[in-house]
Amino acid sequence: MICGARRCSRDLRSLTSGGRRISPTPPNERCTWQGANVAAAPPLHFIDALQVSLGIDFCRNLSMTDPNTQLHDRVSSLERQLRRASALATLFCVGAVCLVTTAFLRTPKTPDVIRARQLIIEDQAGRDRVLLGAPIRDNFKRISPATGMVIRDSLGNERFGLSLNAQGTVALGLDAPKCTSNPCNPERINLIADDEGGAELRFLDRQTGVAARLYLGDDDRVYLDFMNVTRDSIQRHRLGLSVDTTFTAARH
Repeated sequence: MICGARRCSRDLRSLTSGGRRISPTPPNERCTWQGANVAAAPPLHFIDALQVSLGIDFCRNLSMTDPNTQLHDRVSSLERQLRRASALATLFCVGAVCLVTTAFLRTPKTPDVIRARQLIIEDQAGRDRVLLGAPIRDNFKRISPATGMVIRDSLGNERFGLSLNAQGTVALGLDAPKCTSNPCNPERINLIADDEGGAELRFLDRQTGVAARLYLGDDDRVYLDFMNVTRDSIQRHRLGLSVDTTFTAARH
């Protein structure tokens, strides 16, 4: 084999001579390598002595390339890249798990405002039990569209109603579960604040007539009327701060 030290010597001589190759060693020339005697070589020049003083390994590294070393370096580089990629993937997975866990454990935010035209609350059987609307939309015939709330029983009968109509009258009604007369009117108690500033509390009998009425009169005084409603007339007995009288009026 060709002596690596001798080749290195030739390379160094070419560098020190400004690029001119000085006394190149013949290809067939042999040298002493790691104690093995080979063909005799010419005497060492100054560059050869410098090579020996610096160490043979220096020249070997400059002149020789080991394929196994290159393969080892490439494998080591790939291993380092794989370790970095594995570490990044692990961090990403841990972060994703933390985000998902936090999302599930976080208390859902309750909305402060719910906006709707109508809200219907059903029971377990799917029946409409509470209605809130503006206006209330149901299958009951009402005098005029009204904004308010209705509560129904399990049979679908309206038992409670609170409404504000277009004229500005607010009314609250409490109804009986069913009618016992004809014509039918299940209303039993009405509490009204009308659009003209008046107020009244009415009690209705089972025959759809007003049995008693507590109201605020036009003179801003409160009166209580006990009433007997017949087919042709209405008899009243009125009580007030300074009134205690009975009178009869024709029914229109």
